[in-house]
Amino acid sequence: MTIEGGAIFGRLFRRNSATPLRTLPADCPLPRDPDRFAAWLTRETWGGWFAVLYDAASREFVIARDPAPLLPVYRLLVGANVLFSSDPAMFSCGGAPLRVSWANLGAHLLRPELRTAQTCLEGVEEVAPGWLRPLDAAAPFGKRLWDPWEFAAAPWRLSRQEAVEALRATAVQCVSAWASDARRVAVAASGGVDSSFVCAALAAGEVLFDCATVATADSSGDESAYVRKLASALHVRAVARTYDPEGVDLSRPASAGLPRPVRKTFQRPFRRAIAEACGELGADCVFDGNGGDNLFAYIHSSSPALDRLWSHGPGLGFARTVLDLSRLTDIGLPAMLRMISARVFRPPAHTWKSDARLLSPSSVAEHEVAPLTDWLNHPHARLPGKRAHLKLVMRSQNFLNDLAGRDVPFAFSPLLSQPLLEFCLSVPTWKWCSGGINRSLAREAFAAELPASVTARVSKAGPDSFVRAIFARNRRGVRELVLGGLLRDHGLIDADAVEAACRADEYGEDPTVYRLLDLAEAEAWARSWS
Repeated sequence: MTIEGGAIFGRLFRRNSATPLRTLPADCPLPRDPDRFAAWLTRETWGGWFAVLYDAASREFVIARDPAPLLPVYRLLVGANVLFSSDPAMFSCGGAPLRVSWANLGAHLLRPELRTAQTCLEGVEEVAPGWLRPLDAAAPFGKRLWDPWEFAAAPWRLSRQEAVEALRATAVQCVSAWASDARRVAVAASGGVDSSFVCAALAAGEVLFDCATVATADSSGDESAYVRKLASALHVRAVARTYDPEGVDLSRPASAGLPRPVRKTFQRPFRRAIAEACGELGADCVFDGNGGDNLFAYIHSSSPALDRLWSHGPGLGFARTVLDLSRLTDIGLPAMLRMISARVFRPPAHTWKSDARLLSPSSVAEHEVAPLTDWLNHPHARLPGKRAHLKLVMRSQNFLNDLAGRDVPFAFSPLLSQPLLEFCLSVPTWKWCSGGINRSLAREAFAAELPASVTARVSKAGPDSFVRAIFARNRRGVRELVLGGLLRDHGLIDADAVEAACRADEYGEDPTVYRLLDLAEAEAWARSWS
């Protein structure tokens, strides 16, 4: 959208609406005042957008990014020019050669769940969601447009039923909006809570969609029976495909074109199978439930009880939450009480869990790494459950299918939309585990539409057997790829440890197999940029 003195890129919807916003309303602030205009965009619209605006007062351009993590924005300095793109490969069109940053890649492999402003490509930085930034990297830091603690720390006044109805209405609004340009949507359904939530919201919004699922050849990762029940209840079609280990090519990274190797090896055959299903269904867009565990506060610890204790003190409500958590975690009541007692006076942790397996000692040297969205260092960040919820949302940012995706058909993760994110952050953490079941509000929101066998599920299978089959069929290829490539040349891996790990029993319980495949993905990704 071209505006006075600038432009807005991406997709935009008016607040509380599923209708695309294609022209600015007459009551919005003038774009030549970027502070007010960007604040208005953040408050009165939602979607996946960024805006380049001209500041008439300073005679400089600034860039604003919306709060949701659904449209990444990357920045690269090339001489006196500043390039911005949602697709890093586009930087080459501006004459910028892209090279791997080996130090940043090592930091990423050490903390793969932490998204930082520094990508794994030299000079390519990501603009943080919810910020207004100057184009000049040497200019002052910028201005925060959106604060998650405005919602996470807000007083809660809704009844249980009102919360369920609000979550339902917000979900219908968001998924209907994202589906408005699609001919027909296919949902990558797993038979679990999150993808079923997306399906039910589409059905309630009267959006044309069907279900597609991918199963392992053995029963350990076959959820097609649940998907068929889901599709039958919602009166849509269900198409199933099977993972094919013979079609796996480890030299072709699933993360191709991305600025970080964040995808898993099995995702290429998964996307290929989903694309085949879309061809049968006539779908041109794929939705998934990625980020649902994070959004719906699947917290497997004692922290929601501490939130309730510190917010309302000891009493019947606190006791009820302790019982809920004991049931949810399958930890006895005495042990749960000991966990809560041990954490009462423990200061909050500011570090992110690292994974040094198979990495060289030099590549795991501790150094300061700042999150892309530094939401935990905040005056209101005292409730451990709320901190855990925000940290879950931050962890999801690396694993979402976003608006800049290259997948064909287009794949997208709608659950981290701004209205859903704001509502879910406002919910007290103990409300999500009510009754001793995780994501309880999300289960209740569409209980009328979904089969009880789906809403009652507390766990589901995954593609573990397929992943291990990939390793079994490609053990030699994994070894040659990881030990004979760029990661070793640049000192990122411990060659002896990798050699030993390559001898692991592919059908055993050793989780190092997954780490090896992640390193193989990183190696293939690095070669794709070389």
